[in-house]
Amino acid sequence: MAWTKFHILFGLIQHSIKGKDRKAILNRISALG
Repeated sequence: MAWTKFHILFGLIQHSIKGKDRKAILNRISALG
């Protein structure tokens, strides 16, 4: 399922990126939705 890859990427994003940049990436992910 796509969700497993999505969760892995999300975890990496949370570990590697701080607040503002994380929001920007979440917005991009939502746009790709």
